Amino acid sequence: MLQLTSNARAVKSRAIAALQQNKGDFRLNLIALALKGKKVSFAKVLTMVDNMVKLLNSEQVNDNDKKEYCERLIDQTEDKVKELELKVSDLAKAVADAKEGVATLAEEIEALGDCISSLDQQVAEATEQRKEEHAEATKLSPPTTQRNI
Repeated sequence: MLQLTSNARAVKSRAIAALQQNKGDFRLNLIALALKGKKVSFAKVLTMVDNMVKLLNSEQVNDNDKKEYCERLIDQTEDKVKELELKVSDLAKAVADAKEGVATLAEEIEALGDCISSLDQQVAEATEQRKEEHAEATKLSPPTTQRNI
């Protein structure tokens, strides 16, 4: 009988020491206070511990469900981010291609403008040359006489 009492006291003191180490949860503090009191039986404390374990298990299930939900949302968000990054990359390539096309067209327009200027100059030179040739031809040709028939 004496040995059972000392074992119960040892268990009680170890339980109190373990409960006092965790100061963050008020429920554990309440159990430690109940163990320290002389009037509360150990059976009530065990019932409180069992109830707390049930509550913690239900909270763990809720936490696991929330974690799973959050992980799904994170995966969906990451997929959307990758999709949008791909779209941005495609659009950036399209913009780069368009800029390159614009630059090419600008060069072609400039080259065509140079060709047009060159052709205008050649036409002007040819016109001037024809005028000179016409003037020379009119100087060298004998005056035409009109015949009366």
